Amino acid sequence: MGSAAAWRTTVRVSSVAVRVGVSVSLAVASMVAVPAAAAASAADPAASARKVATPARDTPAPARHAGRFWVETSNSATAPSLADVSCWSTDDCVAVGKDRHGGASILATRTGGATWASRVPPSGVTALNSLSCVSAGDCVAVGEDAAGRATIIVSKNGGAGWEAKRLPGAAGFLSDVSCVSAGDCVAVGHTRPSASGLTTGVIVATTNGGSTWAVKAVRAGLESLGAVSCVSASRCIVAGTAVSKKPAILATASGGTTWTAASMPPEMRSIGSISCMSADNCVAVGKTAAKQGAPL
Repeated sequence: MGSAAAWRTTVRVSSVAVRVGVSVSLAVASMVAVPAAAAASAADPAASARKVATPARDTPAPARHAGRFWVETSNSATAPSLADVSCWSTDDCVAVGKDRHGGASILATRTGGATWASRVPPSGVTALNSLSCVSAGDCVAVGEDAAGRATIIVSKNGGAGWEAKRLPGAAGFLSDVSCVSAGDCVAVGHTRPSASGLTTGVIVATTNGGSTWAVKAVRAGLESLGAVSCVSASRCIVAGTAVSKKPAILATASGGTTWTAASMPPEMRSIGSISCMSADNCVAVGKTAAKQGAPL
């Protein structure tokens, strides 16, 4: 693993809102996918039979369409609210959220988004906030159970079946997860509130595909962490809120042993999500002092 001092990360900022490929309504959970015909006609007429789905969560859109063509498909069976989606191929994706009956919702497609099927979450899971899937359909999702406790569920078959895993007691709430392989994942959130209502940012990680999770060291002064993106087992970026209520971005090149604070524009007031394409190129989104959506 490299040293923190040897790693430099560039975080970019601009002031336009970003819309992701999942739109939500109270009545219908909607999926957005790239139609095969439109993608093929944009660059490769001979490839019209190929399906091109929404790009993987942490992967830029393929150059042949670059997100220019979108169609909306809907699934009104159970999921009024979808929080996240992750794909490991152009045909295979999983989306998670909350259903209208107070339980977690999991939807999966094997057809590039043309059709979606409901999957059964483990008993007692009431909401899922984020997930990360890698090749061969290994997926990890984070959320809450009926007692309001943080929970992590793992699938080894592309979302068809899920198993809840035990978490360290320090994790009170988990908001995001990032996996770089079937074995290595990092999840972030915050601790349970203290008697005075205060929380502390928390990071948990696995090196064995989610079978066990361990708490990683976190710099002092963090109230919560809401986003994470990893490019290797040792290099990750996390974002959240400091005790001062200011946004914070931290980077590690040591697998979470040490963290280095990254600078950001002074007008930023919060960071909602972050995605890293390489060890030194990341984009984060959040709000500015004027409460405008702003990618970093």
